[in-house]
Amino acid sequence: MRICNVLKLILIFFSTTVFAADPVMISVPHAYENIGKHVSILKDQHNSFTLEQVIRMGDAGKFVRSTESILNLGNSTSAFWIKIRYQNSSKQNAYLIVDVPNIDYIDFYTTDDKGKLIHQHTGTLSAPNLNVVATNQYIFDLPQTGATDQGRDVYLKVRTDNIMLLALKIADAKSLISSGNYKVGFESVYSGILIMLFVFNIFLFISVKDRTYLYYSIYIAALFIYVVLYIRGHGYILGPDFRKFLNMYPHVFASLATLAAYFFSWQFLGIKERVPKLILVYKVMIILWIILFIIAIFGGKSILAVLVNYLSFISCIVAWYAGLCAYRKGLKPALYYLIAWFAVGISFIIALLGLTGVIPYYDLSYEVGPIGTTIEMLFLSFALGDRFNHIRQEKKRVEKENLKLILLHNERLEFVVEERTQKLSKANAEKDKLFSIVAHDLRSPFNSLVSILELNDNDMLDFEELKMLLQETRKNVDQIHLTLNNLLYWAKGQMEMPGSNPENFDLGAMAEKLILVYQPLSISKKVKLVTDISGTCNVFADVNEINLVLRNLIDNALKFSPQNSVINIMMKQQAGEVQVSVGNVTQEDITNKLEALDSQEFFSTPGTNNEQGIGLGLHLCREYIHLNGGDMRVVVKDHQITISFSLPAFGDMKTMS
Repeated sequence: MRICNVLKLILIFFSTTVFAADPVMISVPHAYENIGKHVSILKDQHNSFTLEQVIRMGDAGKFVRSTESILNLGNSTSAFWIKIRYQNSSKQNAYLIVDVPNIDYIDFYTTDDKGKLIHQHTGTLSAPNLNVVATNQYIFDLPQTGATDQGRDVYLKVRTDNIMLLALKIADAKSLISSGNYKVGFESVYSGILIMLFVFNIFLFISVKDRTYLYYSIYIAALFIYVVLYIRGHGYILGPDFRKFLNMYPHVFASLATLAAYFFSWQFLGIKERVPKLILVYKVMIILWIILFIIAIFGGKSILAVLVNYLSFISCIVAWYAGLCAYRKGLKPALYYLIAWFAVGISFIIALLGLTGVIPYYDLSYEVGPIGTTIEMLFLSFALGDRFNHIRQEKKRVEKENLKLILLHNERLEFVVEERTQKLSKANAEKDKLFSIVAHDLRSPFNSLVSILELNDNDMLDFEELKMLLQETRKNVDQIHLTLNNLLYWAKGQMEMPGSNPENFDLGAMAEKLILVYQPLSISKKVKLVTDISGTCNVFADVNEINLVLRNLIDNALKFSPQNSVINIMMKQQAGEVQVSVGNVTQEDITNKLEALDSQEFFSTPGTNNEQGIGLGLHLCREYIHLNGGDMRVVVKDHQITISFSLPAFGDMKTMS
């Protein structure tokens, strides 16, 4: 029984405090603060109650006393009736302030001194009312009451298709004017920062044509419209039509801002290169926001109000994680990016905790979102600046490396040019020397031949004398023939004519034929030509070039061999190649001339019978042997010189091909 009495007392106390029908009396002047705990609330589920019905419900105790300083009425299409009781016995005007901007419909009811009903209708989707100050808050005049008046009731009906956080205040003129200084200061600062960042980054985009700055500028612009003009209600500056449009489609700008933020993040972080594992996640988030954007265009404000908040929080986490991954991959400017998204993430958490009633909502809570987004924008600007600095430093580094490469290339070109100049100078000198030798060595034989012909024309020679002179001249003519052949082949090489035309032929048979050609000359010089050809010596080489090589080697051997000496010509096939050597003795020790014999320079040395040459033979021999896949060697010992070379055997070349 005692327990029942205790429970009755508790219920009586609770009903008279929390569920009391009447609000608490508010006296004017009153401090500029929220009066949520002094009012009572009635939910109009279908927006169908009339004022008379609501008054009767109030008398019947249907109103519920609020326990919150700022009323959190949730996301509902229902209307809410708020009952306020005040007393204004001062001589100052008093005002009821609905200190939030985004209430679609507001109806204000009270009575004047004569009991006449006062009704003011306003709201973001309502026509302008000259009797209501509608800026980013709504201000209603409160009639004065007498000193003996028990208080006057105000009924406020509010309805909106959005989350409704209702801050109500009663103030006199003095407190109303001085109250909003801090809020104006806050909002002026972050609005100015956002406008400045937008203008600056638009100009940067125009200058550098980097789409990252374009996405960032769109992000700033859309976020400015959503946060400053919609959430904080400054859209009224652009007129009632714009304000109405903005309040019908607010989430179009929220969706556009997040889409721009994701495209900015994709570009800034280099998702494809640095965080490829998040490509699919980013694409899913972008698709979701595009869907929300389309829904927002066709309305659906009530549905989107909650979805946008929660999806924005998820998007913030994804963007922050992507920045962390990019920072770990070496993107240093991502540090500012991480701080930026951390700041906006904290503001989202505070806002969501307030909306869900986990933490109480205060006047400053309205500024948490704008302050968080402003900090985000500032740090994203720092990130872009750091990125621009890194790009500029990288550009300087690349330019410096390119300059080094250009200088190195120029040095190499100068070296190549100098080298080619030296080669050309040397070739020109060799040419001059060669032609001076040719002019000297060919003139004498031709002069002798011309003299013989002139004597014969003048009948100054009999047949025997002519025959003897012609035989003597024969040696010079053969030498001239060989010299002209050498000159033509050398000229062919200098003009870079088409190369060798290799074919299969018997090198031994070629040598035997040349021996027969040089037999008369060897007899006249009393020099014996001895050949030692082992088997068949088939080679794969250019016939004309190798013929010229053998002719020059035999001719040189005859030229420098003294009388009664022997020239040994040896050929054999061994290890897939044919080895050839031509050896003879010389009249003097030529050991000190080995270096000259191995050099590329032209020099002329008279033979044992004063035979002339231009020194081109060995040069051509070395070149043609090399072109045909062989190499030439010169061995000198005292008076003995042996010049040998090797050529690929035909069978070996066929196997290789």
